[in-house]
Amino acid sequence: MKKLFTFLTVFLVLAAFCVAPADAAVQHFIAKVYKQTTERADQLTEITSNITYQVLATDSDTEETLYSDTALTSKTNAVTTTVFNTQDRIDFYCDPTDSGDVQVDLVVTHTDGGFSVFVEDFDIYTHSIVIDERPNILHHGMVLFEDADGASTDTGVDFLPDTVIFNMAVEVVTIDNGQVIDIETADTANGFAVAVPMTTAGYYWIGKPTITAGGTETYVSTAAYAGSLMGSSLAGANTATDEGSSYLWPHTVITSGTDDDLYFDTDASSGFAATGYIHYFFIRMR
Repeated sequence: MKKLFTFLTVFLVLAAFCVAPADAAVQHFIAKVYKQTTERADQLTEITSNITYQVLATDSDTEETLYSDTALTSKTNAVTTTVFNTQDRIDFYCDPTDSGDVQVDLVVTHTDGGFSVFVEDFDIYTHSIVIDERPNILHHGMVLFEDADGASTDTGVDFLPDTVIFNMAVEVVTIDNGQVIDIETADTANGFAVAVPMTTAGYYWIGKPTITAGGTETYVSTAAYAGSLMGSSLAGANTATDEGSSYLWPHTVITSGTDDDLYFDTDASSGFAATGYIHYFFIRMR
């Protein structure tokens, strides 16, 4: 008994001096992704392909560091559709930045249609994510832009036929003085936005009007950044009263195979460092 007591004492003393492993706070996040396409919220369809997602620190624009396994193998953030397609689900390891080491924020986009959902305070106990893809209601989608040098880059988003795009905005998160970005399609260069500056963080609305006290909307000239698909004819000195030429009026109707994909072009030969999001507001009519 004395020997056993001595052994236990030594064991406890050694344990007290042991340092916890560096990855003690690393959590494993797993979730299936579903879409809702009818008014029946209990009738969901699992999405097993063409999902891209970005993992952010809670209440922040800062990306979390991701791993793909318990060996802490690096995993690229944002996660591409190619990676998602091999896993059929959201699946990553992360040591969350929040003080409790338990939660992150997610930007999840279904590139088939461009539908998105922002998941706040996503944790290891949440195993399902639902994207609203119902027709006949206004949707907000968003997709990341980053790491592009002077080439037209496919975001992967393909709008569905009979989709009406009402407006777009470019959100600049990381600035790059002197650089601009164009939003376009494979068919129409600069179709959605032209030369949006990357010099100041914030939102740049496409075709945003200046509204006077009397209800008259004056569309800003070159600062409107509106491309040909977003009613660029409204830019300049044009004015309208009430909702006659409101920037919420439908600008683009997507038809199959024409202007149905979303690209961006930085027009920079090298060294483009700006990052941010393309936001788009749309209704799938049927």
